[in-house]
Amino acid sequence: MNTEQNEKRISLIIADWYEQHKRDLPWRQTRDPYKIWLSEIILQQTRVDQGLSYYLRFISSYPDVFSLARAGEDEVLKLWQGLGYYSRARNMYKTASEIVSVHKGVFPGDYKSLLRLKGIGPYTAAAIASFSYDQAYPVVDGNVIRVLSRIFNVDLAIYSSQAETLFNELAWALLDKENPARHNQAMMEFGALQCKPGQPDCINCPLRELCLASSLGLVDKRPVRKPSLIRKKRCFNYLCLSDGRHTWLQQRKNKDIWQNLWEFPLFETTALLEWPAMMTTLPELLSNRSEHSDRTELLSDGSESADYLNNKASLSSVHNFNHILSHQHIQARFFTVLIPEDLKTLPPEWTKLELRNIDKLAVSRLTEIYLENHLNELDFNSNRIIR
Repeated sequence: MNTEQNEKRISLIIADWYEQHKRDLPWRQTRDPYKIWLSEIILQQTRVDQGLSYYLRFISSYPDVFSLARAGEDEVLKLWQGLGYYSRARNMYKTASEIVSVHKGVFPGDYKSLLRLKGIGPYTAAAIASFSYDQAYPVVDGNVIRVLSRIFNVDLAIYSSQAETLFNELAWALLDKENPARHNQAMMEFGALQCKPGQPDCINCPLRELCLASSLGLVDKRPVRKPSLIRKKRCFNYLCLSDGRHTWLQQRKNKDIWQNLWEFPLFETTALLEWPAMMTTLPELLSNRSEHSDRTELLSDGSESADYLNNKASLSSVHNFNHILSHQHIQARFFTVLIPEDLKTLPPEWTKLELRNIDKLAVSRLTEIYLENHLNELDFNSNRIIR
């Protein structure tokens, strides 16, 4: 059997497998480029079982690109909350605005035009082109890369430029140009359900005889990954103030993680602080807080706010969390602090908010974790002063 016949056989086997095992997913029941685009953005770096509920929520709130473009960015981020990689949501919002303002709400109908939209790369453009317009472009995501690396025993580290070129060539070679939409769905589904990352079901795999990695006993070595990243360690100290009915949040305006999301006032240090040290160093911390603000000028020296908190604040509880991101390991400490209602001196960028309205804002993941577990502690009636 020559190479071309072998490639065609692989494609047919995967297509047959797909017809027997495919999941019933809503974005597979439509040709609407808006819905397909939305699903692809949500499913990047996200499992289907997690992304499905977000997809349904977004379609319910924003049934077309016009309604998404009309929404405020804060609304979109709030609906996205919990999915992570918030740049996806921000780019999605910008793309919707561009499609409405430049393209009158109509998605471009070809691959190259789709690529020119902000936030749409080769993968998403190929997905829309094939699923919406039946254009013959292969979709190459993590699932497809895993399938290709095992079938053809690719020993290159994935995401290297050399590997990227090879995976694209292999994907083109397997592509069923007569039915690209089904082929691409089948390849991704095969990687998600059959050729899984952890324990693939090689014994029952219909491609077992054609899989080079299987014949060489290298399935668990493919794909070849880069050495594990060394995560940057960071220490976040949060000040969770409450007068019993209100709390204070600030919006992250720098180019760091969780951009434009809300959180409790944050003081980043080289090591987590204890409460006495927090109070002792508060003037300095407040003076340096401009790094978490969008202001370019030096903020007030913080001494007045620090004196007020030192004299009026009562520590209620302390909670520690570890949070792992792809490139960062964050150790966080939340100080729940009670203050009287007659306060007058707090930094102007700390926004006063009624506790009952806190769920209306899009908050950082760490703030969300704290609120899920300890929101009740911001209420005077349920607190125990431990200072």
